[in-house]
Amino acid sequence: MHVGPRARTTRAAQRGSPPWSRACPATRCTHLTDGAIGLYTGATIFALLSAFGVSEENTATAWWLLLVVGLVVAVPTAVGGVLDWLAREGTGCRRLERFAARRVRAMVVGIRLDHSIVAISDWESSNRFYRDVIGADLVQADDGRMAYRLEKTQLNVHGPGVDLSDNVARHPVRPGNSDLCFAWPGSIDEAIAHLAEHGVEIETGPVRRFGAGGHGMSVYFRDPDGSLLEFISY
Repeated sequence: MHVGPRARTTRAAQRGSPPWSRACPATRCTHLTDGAIGLYTGATIFALLSAFGVSEENTATAWWLLLVVGLVVAVPTAVGGVLDWLAREGTGCRRLERFAARRVRAMVVGIRLDHSIVAISDWESSNRFYRDVIGADLVQADDGRMAYRLEKTQLNVHGPGVDLSDNVARHPVRPGNSDLCFAWPGSIDEAIAHLAEHGVEIETGPVRRFGAGGHGMSVYFRDPDGSLLEFISY
């Protein structure tokens, strides 16, 4: 018996397909889907007729019956579609992994930096510097600890008299060993003028740098203990 090239291609494709794909080819699944849609449409029509009092008893029975039959038709179609999606080209596991990864990314996309740590050696000079130069609000917690708050983020301050217990980094932050960058809301020239007004010497800059907002212009300076600070203007 002569078998045409199209038939050979079709059979070869079916041999490489999963059992459920061969058992429910595209045309048959399409017919099942169309049938389910028709059944649900009929159920909706009869439900509306029943709601408007048109032969209420008969139409109520009809739309319930159509709903059940539609569900029976729709379930194998849906299951076959999911199985075919998982098995296509042997990438089912990878597809699930990618899907799970996208879900995880969607859940963690809202994570942001809440606070970090800066250590200081003198409360008076540091409070004045971070308030006047950096623009932070001085916030005192219930336990007496101090924080320098900037809108929705803050620097928790480790300074003289603060009991840190053992809940600190393996190599604790010390005065003068922090490296922090702050987004300046205006131009870099305005940042330079602001630092000059408060007698703060610029150590480096203006130079082009890359930060959370993309590329910007930065100037570097130091706090009273020598920690390196940066204003970046986008």
